[in-house]
Amino acid sequence: MTRPVQSAGIRSFAATALASVVLAAAPAAATAQNPNPPLNGPVTWVTQAEYNQLVQEGKAFPVNAGVLAQQQQLADQTYQRDLNYLQGYLKDHPDLKDLAYLVNTLPDTSAGNANGIVENADGTYQVPLTDNLGNKTTVQMLGQRPKVEAIANSIRSANDAPTQLKVYTEIYNIIPQEFLNSDAGQDIINPSQLQGASLATIQGLLKAVASHADDIIKLLPKTKKVRTESCSDEEGAGTAPQTTWGDRTQSAGCTKPSSQGIYDNFDFSGKSLLTCVKNQGQRGTCHIFAATSAMEQVVARDLGKHVNLSEQDFMENEKLLWGPAIFNDDGDGGVDLSNAAAAGYNFAWEDQWEYNPSLSGWETKTEYFDMCDSYPLPCSDSAPQALGICVSVSSTKAVCALIPAPIFGSSTPYQALPPLPIPIAPSAWSITTGMMKLFIAANDPVIMGFTATDDFQFTLPDGYIQYQSSDVHNKNSILGGHVVHVVGYVSNSDLAKQIPSAPAGKGGGYFIIKNSWGACFGDAGYVYMPVDYLESQAWDLWTLPVIVD
Repeated sequence: MTRPVQSAGIRSFAATALASVVLAAAPAAATAQNPNPPLNGPVTWVTQAEYNQLVQEGKAFPVNAGVLAQQQQLADQTYQRDLNYLQGYLKDHPDLKDLAYLVNTLPDTSAGNANGIVENADGTYQVPLTDNLGNKTTVQMLGQRPKVEAIANSIRSANDAPTQLKVYTEIYNIIPQEFLNSDAGQDIINPSQLQGASLATIQGLLKAVASHADDIIKLLPKTKKVRTESCSDEEGAGTAPQTTWGDRTQSAGCTKPSSQGIYDNFDFSGKSLLTCVKNQGQRGTCHIFAATSAMEQVVARDLGKHVNLSEQDFMENEKLLWGPAIFNDDGDGGVDLSNAAAAGYNFAWEDQWEYNPSLSGWETKTEYFDMCDSYPLPCSDSAPQALGICVSVSSTKAVCALIPAPIFGSSTPYQALPPLPIPIAPSAWSITTGMMKLFIAANDPVIMGFTATDDFQFTLPDGYIQYQSSDVHNKNSILGGHVVHVVGYVSNSDLAKQIPSAPAGKGGGYFIIKNSWGACFGDAGYVYMPVDYLESQAWDLWTLPVIVD
């Protein structure tokens, strides 16, 4: 179902944003003139007056022990608040044992663990992977903090009547009038009649709609196809070599889908709206990639064109301005989009600031190293990778700050409106999965945060993931957190008709996942997740209904 795109002005970035500090960036050097700064890697050296002016004008953001301590304190307080909430909720619902396992089970990071997982000092995890070409790499998985926050927020939103009324209103607008006029649709109430309705009433209506998901989907109009383009033809696509940097790094030779995979065999709703698979590299930016992919799908749906938006600029804004975290990549795609909407953020084009996968990067709790190796664009050894500036205040001391990298030319006209949280029902997952199927079929993108198990790490040939129910409470199977863009669904009955040799997905079928580990993982970058896997491991689910243009 196509929705009208609303109008907003185009934001321009002034080319003179850093006019007062247009000096050649140079690697920091421990000399009398340039002592070691608190930022590693390339920085631009400025005068004290220039530094003071930029900070006072709110154009530069200091990096020092006090700032880092404040960020850590806020993160600790948020985590403890959410953990206390979940502990209370689980105490009141002792029957939700799988949810308790999901909250409390962490990966095995002991020396010599079977999956080779290493815990970073900031709570994230480095997990080794081998791609389809036999190349070994690592990917950063999310830690305990975003998981706890996501699950707590999911439960809060599921128990908030106004939020659930928004979800019901969006899903009601998907339903064709033909179904509403049928006998089955007579009990589906127009949301205009539900102002002030109780949570139980709204939840009952959501359950009713979810129970009819398959029948409603059959009546939805067919997706208007967007012209299939090559990756380089996407509007705003970058020109990076894609070997050491760019958002499609290390995907060469893997873009042809498997003849036995779901992607090649099913013309699922929204398939033609999807942009090319991207690669987050060794950074924990999966949440940004999932959110960006969802935005790109909505642009294709509403405007009929494929675009390539800048994950690098989105991440900088999230980690420097909206949810400051200078040395932590953790995040949540729904929160990222909520922050972008609140800020009135216009996405940048990929070719305005191309992605840095930081293939040589590594980190500690308070420092990042080598994040900018082999990357020729503005960068710093930090989570936002914003431009670093420093001033020498003595022969042995420097103070530094981060400045948003200047984006030259006009950014895109695309803004996100706040995403909607799809309610997670731990004791009645059929409601959640029914709503997911409806949103996906109507081309409303779905973003999912979840705990990845080693079944996800070692997918079967052609992208199929198998699921073991014991994984939910087995730390030896847990890899850490991940965020993905869910783009389709195929039932086991349809799968068996089309690909008789394909393994059935536990729980009735597979959700189609557009991953962010490059085209050389899974089926040309896609993986197929059984319903039971999702219902066991999902933290939170968001849908992105509309954009502003």
